[in-house]
Amino acid sequence: MNRKPVSLDYDFGSMSKKISHGYSSELGPGTMPTKPKDRLIRGVIAPFYDYDKSSAASAWAYKEIAESSIPEAYVILGRCENGINTYLFGDWDTPFGSMKINVELGRRLIKQFPMLKNDARPFIDDITIERQLPCLQFAKKDFLEKVRFLPILVGDAGYKKLVEFASVFANVNAKVSIICSCNFTRYGKEFGYVPFLHGIKENLHNMDGNLIDYVVKLDSRGFYENAKQIPEKNVFVLGIEIIKAMGGTRGSLLNYYTSGDLDDNYKKSVGFGAI
Repeated sequence: MNRKPVSLDYDFGSMSKKISHGYSSELGPGTMPTKPKDRLIRGVIAPFYDYDKSSAASAWAYKEIAESSIPEAYVILGRCENGINTYLFGDWDTPFGSMKINVELGRRLIKQFPMLKNDARPFIDDITIERQLPCLQFAKKDFLEKVRFLPILVGDAGYKKLVEFASVFANVNAKVSIICSCNFTRYGKEFGYVPFLHGIKENLHNMDGNLIDYVVKLDSRGFYENAKQIPEKNVFVLGIEIIKAMGGTRGSLLNYYTSGDLDDNYKKSVGFGAI
């Protein structure tokens, strides 16, 4: 049985408008993707949040995916509370139709790294994976019959285990692209994080800017030790380490802004980055 969406309460047309607006908005890339080139992107950081606020950053990341060749699987990394989990029980439904899972890759990873569990429970209310799928479908809408993905939720597994798991990707002989479903700093009482009361915009941009430097340099240890306020910290770490294991040496920042930059409400602000 297919997994039904828990947060995608849009019809086909509404979903299309929300995603396409990200490409054409002032903070977006300004153009729709061109035809795929003969190259494989190793991975992207893309936000998950209210599409109205995060779609411009997402558009930058998914334009890169749209203009790249199709891998064996898009490995989408999201956050859970504990352990490292995947879902091999069925395809996932979205307003654009169903997305097929690469079950065989999931089984290969479990065989080499038994800490990875095939467990549906952490995915029941997940939005970190779910909100990436329509963006991926939109980016690859002309090739959906070829697209496969693998969802992995990352919890409190410990830095060494994350590095160990990442090394497995170099051994399974898989041609994959990583999508890290991550936001940057969440500021405000609602998020339980109010480290400063003045100069909020400047402080948030500086704080996230320092973290972005670690990501661009693929410095997972530096990120891990300095991103205590980021709930998806371990997702960033695993994504960085997988990309390094596959031969990546450096990233590049495509776009960054906060939700406060959109509505001038920095008392509740979330950082969005495309890398």
